[in-house]
Amino acid sequence: MSARLRVLSRVLTALTNGRDIELVGDVGSGRTEILNTLKTVLTERRWTTYLVTGNAAQRSTPFGALTLANLLGDMRPAMPAAQLAEAVTQLGERLTSSLAAILVDDIDDLDKASWAAILGHIAEHPETRVVVARSCRAAPVAGEHCLQGAHCRDSAPHFPRAAVAR
Repeated sequence: MSARLRVLSRVLTALTNGRDIELVGDVGSGRTEILNTLKTVLTERRWTTYLVTGNAAQRSTPFGALTLANLLGDMRPAMPAAQLAEAVTQLGERLTSSLAAILVDDIDDLDKASWAAILGHIAEHPETRVVVARSCRAAPVAGEHCLQGAHCRDSAPHFPRAAVAR
């Protein structure tokens, strides 16, 4: 079994056991490929799955990543707190299944408003699983070492609902 298939297998096992995952790897390590394959497999298993991609060009655009992923409709002009509440509501309307996952590629380039909306959604809907992928260079956890290929850990360090398991 290839290294990527082993990682995919670990991610699927963790998700079905109700855990969130952080994929970490160098540029070109296969994180995006793993997320795309994961989306396909989860969809085949009847999960509601959305892939959100961080984009450096959209990092300063509030809710830019969620809008590009077709997770948000038109946002009414409002105060930021009201827009965040509306974004959380819209996510809840799209992720109605008890088997739901948000896959975030390049979280290091995700705009803060999109991440806040995702966190707001999982606070209200703890059954939604989240898988994030990031570069080794982006905000490593203390003591973490970058591996050659992508690897996974249970729960990203900035998830409010769980600590990093080693």
